[in-house]
Amino acid sequence: MSAVDPTTLPLQPQEFYIFSQMTEVMTFADLKTRCVGVGDFDAGVARLIELGAITGPEDAPAADAPGGEPAEGGVETEQRSADEQEADEDAPDRAPERKAEGGRTLAPRLRSDSSARVSDALPDPSGLPDVELVPENDARLEPDIALGIEFQRCVLAALDAGRKLNAFRVLGIGPTEDERRIKRAFHALSRKLHPDAYFGQNLGRYSPRLERLFTLAKLSFTTLKDRAKRDAVMSEWFEEESQQSEERTVSHRHNPEFELARQKAAELRRSKRNRDRSRDRARRRASTNVDDRDQQVEALRAQALKELDAGRAGEALSVLHRAKGMLRPGSALREQIEAEQEKVAKVRGKEAYSRAVRARKEKRSKEAAALFDEAASIAPSLEYLVEAAISMAAHDPKRGREHAMGALSELARRQAEGRASAAVAGRTHYAAAVAFHAAGLMTSARSEARQAEEFLGDTPDLRALLKRLAVQ
Repeated sequence: MSAVDPTTLPLQPQEFYIFSQMTEVMTFADLKTRCVGVGDFDAGVARLIELGAITGPEDAPAADAPGGEPAEGGVETEQRSADEQEADEDAPDRAPERKAEGGRTLAPRLRSDSSARVSDALPDPSGLPDVELVPENDARLEPDIALGIEFQRCVLAALDAGRKLNAFRVLGIGPTEDERRIKRAFHALSRKLHPDAYFGQNLGRYSPRLERLFTLAKLSFTTLKDRAKRDAVMSEWFEEESQQSEERTVSHRHNPEFELARQKAAELRRSKRNRDRSRDRARRRASTNVDDRDQQVEALRAQALKELDAGRAGEALSVLHRAKGMLRPGSALREQIEAEQEKVAKVRGKEAYSRAVRARKEKRSKEAAALFDEAASIAPSLEYLVEAAISMAAHDPKRGREHAMGALSELARRQAEGRASAAVAGRTHYAAAVAFHAAGLMTSARSEARQAEEFLGDTPDLRALLKRLAVQ
């Protein structure tokens, strides 16, 4: 394949940087050592092979493995254990260890007539100090060493700025309280600046410069680890930014576009501030409402207890229902209210059942039916459901059928637990037969009547019901 001019390829800055480090045929591991700190290194190499900027092990003509055997196919990613990575982070001062293994080989495809290094066109690698680069014609630049020109310009600019750079700018990040981010930035920068990271390469006069810049990075990291010092650096940063903003405002005072953008930014800040205030007020109201709500619920519980002591279980049940509606589902207080409701409902159901029995004895059948229905609705025990099914059959057949279905379901549960006597079972089937007959469900009524006869035998009420069913 013919040589390739990398400046004509659609390379990203990171891919350009990886390519610039390839001055000769080298192994995958050696190239990765040169590009310490570059993210997505494997993807960058794969992209370069795809574009034809470098040759992989399948098509590199001079990439023979030791012993005359061709190198194996495929670019293999060098794996590092989590322990090794953790060790690198804990000891950033230590120079990266150079791999001595052979591994897969890669080769650059440069134009034979290219007189300029690829790294000369390289953008400033990310993670270096945030400074304005020195001019391209600076006399201190050395085109023939292993460092790219843009890298050299950044190093020189950082050293020229010296103490004028705040600690955040030295590490190449903005002001932040995130100590993990600060640590990661320092580790990434230390891997690029430590002279031993360029083992065996020609650094010219940049070896001591890298050492000085590395020392400055360590000092910056030490400063930012201290919370008080970090706050001071941030305050200085914001003050400087404020002054620069004022200067820019003055210089653009007569620029309509700038004024419009400034007004828009101010509007966005006001909107955000208003949203934050509204959210804070809502939180305070919610906190206050919770306290007030709990106090109201406790007051309603006390009122319900007084109503119950006075013999007004219905009123107590109504008050507890109001208290329950004020609480969210699943809360502990709501569960307590529900337990109290159940106790009061049993009392209320017992009261209604007693009044219903008294009304039935006094031949007030309609009132008795209504009271039996109330008792079964509030406290649906088997006894209440049976009497409600029989009583409501004559006044509301549909309601009577519903109580009969509930009674049969409760009977089945008791029978499964072994707690249903023959008399209770017979009475339940008789009530279901009466309710089903009133609702016009003749087949079901006959079935229930026969089951009642098996438990109760021949009783006057059941005999009369069977006769009516036989006629119909």
